[in-house]
Amino acid sequence: MKPLEKKFSKIDGYLVSIKRDYDKGQYMLEIGIPKDWAYQSTDKIECEVLNKTPHGDFVKIYGIDNEIVIDDLIEFVNIIIDTNQQIKKMQDDFDKQIEKSKADLKKQMEDFYEKIEILKETSFEEMEKRQKEIQKKKDKDEDDQVDSLEQEMENKLSK
Repeated sequence: MKPLEKKFSKIDGYLVSIKRDYDKGQYMLEIGIPKDWAYQSTDKIECEVLNKTPHGDFVKIYGIDNEIVIDDLIEFVNIIIDTNQQIKKMQDDFDKQIEKSKADLKKQMEDFYEKIEILKETSFEEMEKRQKEIQKKKDKDEDDQVDSLEQEMENKLSK
């Protein structure tokens, strides 16, 4: 790759044109960037929106004074690209984290409601068991009382 091609390789997919203002002796880069990308002018480099589309913006990048050379403009566009790629990566990572959190929360919710259902079922089963045990005890107590009364009656009758 030749030196000039190497400088432009990173901005190749965004570079629309390179222009030169011969009166001012300055270069201007026109770039196309995706919708919602962050960029802004500095005290040395100006960003001028040429056209907004549903897919993104066409922006003219140029130096405010003659100190800014084309290398500075290329570096500025590189910063725009790097910054927005970093933002995109952070958003993607956050979206993945949110999706994982949603999945974890959904699993916790399913586990929670399953435990509630089990508790409902077992609670009433336990209640039925307790009622049966109480009834058995009552029946036994009644039987014991009857047996005791019968025994007393027998004892009284035998005397």
